[in-house]
Amino acid sequence: MHSGIIKELEVLLKKDCLVLGVGNTLRGDDGFGSLLAEELKGKISNEVINTGSAPENYLGKIAKINPATLLIIDTADFSGKPGEIKLFRKEELLKINFISTHNISLELLFNFLKENSADLDIVLLAAQPESMHLGASLSEPLQKAFNILKEEFMQAGS
Repeated sequence: MHSGIIKELEVLLKKDCLVLGVGNTLRGDDGFGSLLAEELKGKISNEVINTGSAPENYLGKIAKINPATLLIIDTADFSGKPGEIKLFRKEELLKINFISTHNISLELLFNFLKENSADLDIVLLAAQPESMHLGASLSEPLQKAFNILKEEFMQAGS
Protein backbone atom coordinates (compact mmCIF):
# COMPACT_ATOMS: atom_id res chain seq x y z
CA MET A 1 0.00 0.00 0.00
CA HIS A 2 1.24 3.48 -0.79
CA SER A 3 3.02 5.06 2.19
CA GLY A 4 1.56 8.49 1.30
CA ILE A 5 -1.95 7.18 1.91
CA ILE A 6 -0.93 5.72 5.26
CA LYS A 7 0.67 9.00 6.37
CA GLU A 8 -2.42 10.96 5.30
CA LEU A 9 -4.64 8.47 7.10
CA GLU A 10 -2.62 9.00 10.29
CA VAL A 11 -3.08 12.77 9.98
CA LEU A 12 -6.82 12.46 9.33
CA LEU A 13 -7.42 10.18 12.32
CA LYS A 14 -5.62 12.54 14.69
CA LYS A 15 -8.20 15.23 13.83
CA ASP A 16 -11.85 15.41 14.85
CA CYS A 17 -12.67 12.71 12.28
CA LEU A 18 -15.83 10.64 11.89
CA VAL A 19 -15.29 7.38 9.99
CA LEU A 20 -18.22 6.26 7.83
CA GLY A 21 -18.27 2.77 6.29
CA VAL A 22 -20.51 2.37 3.24
CA GLY A 23 -21.39 -0.79 1.36
CA ASN A 24 -23.64 -3.74 0.71
CA THR A 25 -22.16 -6.84 2.33
CA LEU A 26 -24.35 -9.10 0.18
CA ARG A 27 -22.55 -8.01 -3.01
CA GLY A 28 -18.93 -9.13 -2.68
CA ASP A 29 -16.42 -6.27 -2.78
CA ASP A 30 -19.22 -3.71 -2.42
CA GLY A 31 -19.32 -4.60 1.28
CA PHE A 32 -15.71 -3.48 1.86
CA GLY A 33 -16.51 -0.18 3.62
CA SER A 34 -19.22 -1.64 5.85
CA LEU A 35 -17.12 -4.64 6.84
CA LEU A 36 -14.12 -2.46 7.69
CA ALA A 37 -16.30 -0.09 9.73
CA GLU A 38 -17.72 -2.99 11.74
CA GLU A 39 -14.20 -4.26 12.39
CA LEU A 40 -12.99 -0.83 13.58
CA LYS A 41 -15.94 0.08 15.85
CA GLY A 42 -14.72 0.48 19.41
CA LYS A 43 -11.13 -0.37 18.47
CA ILE A 44 -10.00 3.10 17.40
CA SER A 45 -10.48 6.40 19.19
CA ASN A 46 -12.53 7.91 16.35
CA GLU A 47 -16.27 7.40 16.14
CA VAL A 48 -17.14 4.84 13.44
CA ILE A 49 -20.54 4.37 11.79
CA ASN A 50 -21.50 1.56 9.41
CA THR A 51 -24.18 3.05 7.14
CA GLY A 52 -24.64 -0.04 5.00
CA SER A 53 -25.93 0.92 1.57
CA ALA A 54 -27.99 3.89 2.82
CA PRO A 55 -25.60 6.62 4.02
CA GLU A 56 -28.30 9.25 3.47
CA ASN A 57 -30.13 7.82 6.50
CA TYR A 58 -27.27 9.07 8.70
CA LEU A 59 -27.28 12.75 7.67
CA GLY A 60 -28.90 13.80 10.97
CA LYS A 61 -26.39 11.83 13.03
CA ILE A 62 -23.46 13.24 11.04
CA ALA A 63 -24.82 16.78 11.56
CA LYS A 64 -25.27 16.13 15.30
CA ILE A 65 -21.70 14.82 15.67
CA ASN A 66 -20.47 17.77 13.56
CA PRO A 67 -16.96 16.46 12.87
CA ALA A 68 -14.21 18.56 11.27
CA THR A 69 -13.48 15.66 8.90
CA LEU A 70 -15.64 12.92 7.46
CA LEU A 71 -13.69 9.90 6.23
CA ILE A 72 -15.88 7.69 4.04
CA ILE A 73 -14.71 4.14 3.28
CA ASP A 74 -16.23 2.57 0.17
CA THR A 75 -15.48 0.89 -3.15
CA ALA A 76 -15.21 2.97 -6.31
CA ASP A 77 -14.16 2.34 -9.86
CA PHE A 78 -11.25 4.70 -10.42
CA SER A 79 -9.68 2.44 -13.09
CA GLY A 80 -7.14 1.04 -10.65
CA LYS A 81 -6.07 -2.54 -10.04
CA PRO A 82 -8.41 -4.61 -7.85
CA GLY A 83 -7.53 -3.98 -4.22
CA GLU A 84 -5.80 -0.67 -4.96
CA ILE A 85 -6.61 2.06 -2.43
CA LYS A 86 -6.88 5.79 -3.15
CA LEU A 87 -7.86 8.87 -1.20
CA PHE A 88 -10.15 11.42 -2.83
CA ARG A 89 -10.90 14.91 -1.49
CA LYS A 90 -14.24 16.70 -1.54
CA GLU A 91 -13.49 18.46 -4.85
CA GLU A 92 -12.85 15.14 -6.62
CA LEU A 93 -15.77 13.13 -5.27
CA LEU A 94 -18.39 13.89 -7.89
CA LYS A 95 -15.96 12.97 -10.69
CA ILE A 96 -15.66 9.35 -9.52
CA ASN A 97 -17.59 6.59 -11.27
CA PHE A 98 -19.17 4.69 -8.39
CA ILE A 99 -19.98 1.11 -9.34
CA SER A 100 -21.94 0.01 -6.36
CA THR A 101 -25.47 -0.57 -5.18
CA HIS A 102 -25.61 2.88 -3.58
CA ASN A 103 -24.47 5.31 -6.29
CA ILE A 104 -27.36 7.71 -5.86
CA SER A 105 -27.10 7.60 -2.07
CA LEU A 106 -23.47 8.71 -2.10
CA GLU A 107 -24.08 11.44 -4.64
CA LEU A 108 -26.94 12.78 -2.50
CA LEU A 109 -24.76 12.55 0.60
CA PHE A 110 -21.87 14.42 -1.03
CA ASN A 111 -24.14 17.13 -2.43
CA PHE A 112 -25.97 17.59 0.87
CA LEU A 113 -22.74 17.79 2.86
CA LYS A 114 -21.14 20.19 0.36
CA GLU A 115 -24.13 22.53 0.54
CA ASN A 116 -24.80 22.29 4.28
CA SER A 117 -21.34 21.82 5.74
CA ALA A 118 -19.03 24.06 3.74
CA ASP A 119 -16.25 23.74 6.33
CA LEU A 120 -16.47 19.95 6.56
CA ASP A 121 -13.42 18.21 5.13
CA ILE A 122 -14.78 15.18 3.23
CA VAL A 123 -12.35 12.43 2.25
CA LEU A 124 -13.16 9.18 0.49
CA LEU A 125 -10.93 6.19 1.12
CA ALA A 126 -11.81 4.13 -1.96
CA ALA A 127 -10.92 0.55 -2.81
CA GLN A 128 -10.96 -0.62 -6.42
CA PRO A 129 -13.35 -3.61 -6.51
CA GLU A 130 -12.86 -6.82 -8.45
CA SER A 131 -16.24 -8.52 -8.07
CA MET A 132 -19.66 -7.31 -6.94
CA HIS A 133 -21.60 -10.54 -7.46
CA LEU A 134 -24.60 -11.17 -5.26
CA GLY A 135 -23.76 -13.59 -2.46
CA ALA A 136 -19.99 -13.36 -2.94
CA SER A 137 -17.53 -12.51 -0.20
CA LEU A 138 -14.61 -10.09 -0.55
CA SER A 139 -12.29 -10.96 -3.43
CA GLU A 140 -8.69 -11.86 -2.60
CA PRO A 141 -7.31 -8.41 -3.57
CA LEU A 142 -9.92 -6.64 -1.43
CA GLN A 143 -9.35 -9.02 1.49
CA LYS A 144 -5.64 -8.16 1.40
CA ALA A 145 -6.41 -4.43 1.29
CA PHE A 146 -8.92 -4.93 4.14
CA ASN A 147 -6.31 -6.62 6.35
CA ILE A 148 -3.68 -3.95 5.66
CA LEU A 149 -6.08 -1.07 6.26
CA LYS A 150 -7.45 -2.64 9.43
CA GLU A 151 -3.91 -2.76 10.88
CA GLU A 152 -3.14 0.78 9.71
CA PHE A 153 -6.35 2.14 11.23
CA MET A 154 -5.60 0.36 14.51
CA GLN A 155 -2.11 1.88 14.67
CA ALA A 156 -3.14 5.36 13.50
CA GLY A 157 -6.42 5.62 15.37
CA SER A 158 -5.48 4.38 18.81
